[in-house]
Amino acid sequence: SPNPSTTAISALPLLSEATDLYSYALSTYQIPTQCATGGVLCGVGDVVAQKSEQVRCAQRKEAHDVARTKNFVLKGLGGALIWSTWYKVADVLASGICHDLSQWGDWVLTPEFEAVLRTLSCIGLEQFIACPIIFALWDIPVPKLLGGAEPKEIPDEVKKKLPSLL
Repeated sequence: SPNPSTTAISALPLLSEATDLYSYALSTYQIPTQCATGGVLCGVGDVVAQKSEQVRCAQRKEAHDVARTKNFVLKGLGGALIWSTWYKVADVLASGICHDLSQWGDWVLTPEFEAVLRTLSCIGLEQFIACPIIFALWDIPVPKLLGGAEPKEIPDEVKKKLPSLL
């Protein structure tokens, strides 16, 4: 039988090559790579969720709901595009906030303080602007609609779920 540590060590070059390929894809094809990553992560997350639901509910092993996983992959593809776009916008907005604050008063932003201020600005913008909008218009309604919900059900679903996500 193979030695597990030897098997893991022999996989390192392959992992290194995969990491290099992914880094290349991110730098060369940023948005498609981010979208594919979002789709894969949402799909894998759904597979794990379905398996854990079966275990938690002590259900007999049922067939995997492939349609549900496809819906989550689609949600992840679109969500990654939305968030990728948002972070570019947030970076511009945070830069503007730092610039405006540097003009206010007689103080100069050190690079360290500017980095902290940009980070706090991005967190605030995300929490109070992006999250409510994206969750209400994408993350909550899209999976429901792809799962067969009627559009008239969406407002109640958003009202029910949105507060716990913020």
